[in-house]
Amino acid sequence: ARILPKALSDDELRAVHVPVLLLMGEREVIFDPAKALARARRLIPDLEGELVPLCRHDMCQSQFQIVDAKVHDFLSDN
Repeated sequence: ARILPKALSDDELRAVHVPVLLLMGEREVIFDPAKALARARRLIPDLEGELVPLCRHDMCQSQFQIVDAKVHDFLSDN
């Protein structure tokens, strides 16, 4: 059975007041990653976000060098 994630409301996203790193695979098929990232940028006050190239939601394996570097930099800065 496929279980899809529940999208947060606009108000829930606006209420996030901590630094957020949002990485999504540019080839994601569960949702439109470009639209999701644009929405997050519009609603989350302190967001750093990026589409990870050449992957879906498997980015921690298929693009681990990019993901590891982004997470390391984010944690070092915050």
